[in-house]
Amino acid sequence: MLSNSLPLLLLFACTLSTTNAQAVAASEPYDNRFSLPHLTDDQNQVETANLDGVSHTANHGSQVVFLPTTKLNVDGGSAITDKDKVQKHGHFDSVPLPVESPTKSFWLDTPGANPLAEQGSTGELTRDADVCVVGSGITGVSAAWHLSKLLGNSTARNDSGEEVQRQRSVVILEARRFCSGATGRNGGHLTPIVFQSFSALQSRYNTSEALKSFALEAHTADALVRFIKDNQLEDEVDLVEGGHLTLLRNEVEEGSTRRDWEGVKNAGRVDPEGQVEWISNEELSKKYHVDSTLGYSAVHQRGHNLWPCKVVTHLFKDAQSSSSNLINHVSVTLHTKTPVTSITKLVKDELESDSASQSGYQSSSRGNDLQRRWSLHTPRGTVDCAYVVHATNGYAAHLLPFLSGIEQDADSLGEYGLNEKPGSIPSSVHHTEEQIPNESSQPQTEDALHPRGAYGIKPTRGQVGAVRASVNASALGWLASWDGGNGGDEYWFPRYQDAGVDVGGSTTDAGPERKGRGRGKNPLVILGGGRYASDDRKEVGVWDDSRLNPSVSKAIRAYLPALFPEQFIKDGEWEMEWSGVMAYTKSGDPFVGPLRQIQVATNDDKYQSENQYDGQYISAGYSGHGMPRAYACAEAVAGMIAAQIQGKDWKTPGWLPERYLTWATKP
Repeated sequence: MLSNSLPLLLLFACTLSTTNAQAVAASEPYDNRFSLPHLTDDQNQVETANLDGVSHTANHGSQVVFLPTTKLNVDGGSAITDKDKVQKHGHFDSVPLPVESPTKSFWLDTPGANPLAEQGSTGELTRDADVCVVGSGITGVSAAWHLSKLLGNSTARNDSGEEVQRQRSVVILEARRFCSGATGRNGGHLTPIVFQSFSALQSRYNTSEALKSFALEAHTADALVRFIKDNQLEDEVDLVEGGHLTLLRNEVEEGSTRRDWEGVKNAGRVDPEGQVEWISNEELSKKYHVDSTLGYSAVHQRGHNLWPCKVVTHLFKDAQSSSSNLINHVSVTLHTKTPVTSITKLVKDELESDSASQSGYQSSSRGNDLQRRWSLHTPRGTVDCAYVVHATNGYAAHLLPFLSGIEQDADSLGEYGLNEKPGSIPSSVHHTEEQIPNESSQPQTEDALHPRGAYGIKPTRGQVGAVRASVNASALGWLASWDGGNGGDEYWFPRYQDAGVDVGGSTTDAGPERKGRGRGKNPLVILGGGRYASDDRKEVGVWDDSRLNPSVSKAIRAYLPALFPEQFIKDGEWEMEWSGVMAYTKSGDPFVGPLRQIQVATNDDKYQSENQYDGQYISAGYSGHGMPRAYACAEAVAGMIAAQIQGKDWKTPGWLPERYLTWATKP
């Protein structure tokens, strides 16, 4: 067991007795972004933060001092800043609950697409659970699904010391309809990164960490595809294994991408399903009808497309089936339209605080009983539980205000993974030889470290739409999903199912409600992106998915006709367009693991060190790449909680990057 003196994620300058919470799905509207969204401050400064306000920085070698410019006041259970919270166009200093009436998404609002939309929204609220999961997207449901498997056949000791069978319980609380956050609003991609950004990741971290980035996403894609196939759901969820194309705009981009591929091969990892094909400008024009005058080439790799909400629906149903399984004894319950408005501590913990290390996570309670530590408040009543999983992603800072992060100017905010092409290091990142960690680097002292999480999790709005090609399925000719070109921001794929075409991994007769739908129509293409056309913030900090940005709409509507002039007409009518809220972190890496707190000094107060969030966990901040990340990150969190309950030690999976963990010291 490691000492609590080790560096941990969350540093904040005031102690709150209550915090706000929201319940929105996790995962991202953008699932195939290959850029590396790293930011750094000036090299002569360290990154410091008062996570409840604005931070100042001290020079290297100086003692880090936190100088908050705002404080949080507790008013009726709500955390309120001294600043005006509401800014124009949905920008908040703190993040609210998701809006009640978001834009209509193809994945959610197609008839019959979301049978669990309002499950558990009426009737009696479940008042007690071992684990409460806030959010019903891919993160929340993956956590519940893994807990349903890991906690099967749980036992505990009764008052007499006898080991008895113990039924465990998991409750999912969702603010809106089921899966109504980013998972239900994304682009429909399940595309693991195979090698892109390897050189940058290797330079910033080390070879092992770089390779684990790809291993986690391969693990997620393999697990989800296996679940779909094992349950014969290919047609139901519209699974297509058509590969993925990334456009490369010039020789510099192609050279950088090729170097990444060679680097991965030289490092000894080649995805067995990651066959890579390089496509010239001539072939791209001839085979895919891309305008040759653009000068683009491309690289083809593995990739999948599917109906995200339907996959999550089946994961939940499979988890819930444990409720009726007399062997497993795990109850899984869903309550939609049940936003968590605050979380309060029931009693002072009598359990030892959780502890973590780079080599693993050691339990402190041996699981004889699960003390109820937290009360989650909703408009329908409270739910008491022992463990909380924050699966709220872009809305995480509503429940955890310190995750709003420190303020940054528009130029810095615009670099949250928005401007970089595959395989490149963002212009703001400059490494010296001394800054590059070696393979055997040891943790530094706490005062010398850059605090992880200082910049929090930024809600970032994106837009996706559905438009018909101007040609039929045979004339369109391509099956793969795409990204790249025009700065790398756009991503798209064709749905031949809506044209009555069998594409192998998904057929037209995928259920009675869809049989024959779309026959005779041209293929429907789902396209997202265009944030570069927004203001200088590029929708970073925007949490309102009830609106569309007209500048972004204009950009994405013009994109396909410019790229495929023979297959899409200008000013073609779009059938749907919607927005969704992602979650970006400064490093581009998610936060995975237990929430922590350590003592932080301010200019006028000192607060006592207290493990205020013991038993609360988070998996969030996927930075536009949630579908191939969220499932596995939630699996890791579920494993930590199950280990605690069962009195076992948790070890970091070989596919999980150490830097994702909340106790990591970098970045």
